[in-house]
Amino acid sequence: MAPGSFAFLEDTAPPENRPAGRLTLSFYPPANFQGEMTSHYKPWWGNCGRIPGGGTARSVVNNDDQTWIMYAGLYGRATCEGPDIEVPPGTSNADLGFDATNWN
Repeated sequence: MAPGSFAFLEDTAPPENRPAGRLTLSFYPPANFQGEMTSHYKPWWGNCGRIPGGGTARSVVNNDDQTWIMYAGLYGRATCEGPDIEVPPGTSNADLGFDATNWN
């Protein structure tokens, strides 16, 4: 992990070892949960949202209780269109296969 990076140890733990009640969606710019993490605490479904900080995410940890969809964005626009992948609750994806720009 890069200097200044932040991650809860339980973010990379198996789902059964993650604390109950802490609902977060964590985003990492490169694959394999490297780099500086950004997160969204207690996410709720709504409109298409940008990755926190306006960056991108190549790996994601879903500590929430619902499925979230990561989008590559169509031609770099801030939309929930184009290639996408679902990240079910209590799971993670070490390499989405694209740089996600948006989620919902």
